[in-house]
Amino acid sequence: MIKMTREEQITMQYQILRNQLQSILLQKENYKAQKNEAEDSLKSIKDGDEIYKAVGMLVIKKNYSEVSEELTNQIEDLNSKIKALELREKQLHEKLRETAEKMTSLKNEED
Repeated sequence: MIKMTREEQITMQYQILRNQLQSILLQKENYKAQKNEAEDSLKSIKDGDEIYKAVGMLVIKKNYSEVSEELTNQIEDLNSKIKALELREKQLHEKLRETAEKMTSLKNEED
């Protein structure tokens, strides 16, 4: 079994938190791009338009109200996901700050 010093443990914890934050930021950007695409799609359609939607390998005709409702629900769902990720992002920033303080404190103790 490998024994790690306190400083190594804190450094590893810091790296893990940074990786988690990076993952969350990438996921949030992906959701924002999906949301922008859905919003653009919603803006580009109007009642009376012929609207076709790809479903698997098929393309089916849909009416405006169905597509509008689907896009609105998708936007609301993405907004919820983005808010949840923003909360997690804030928590990770705080944990990173605390871990950085621990690292600084340990280095000061060594000096």
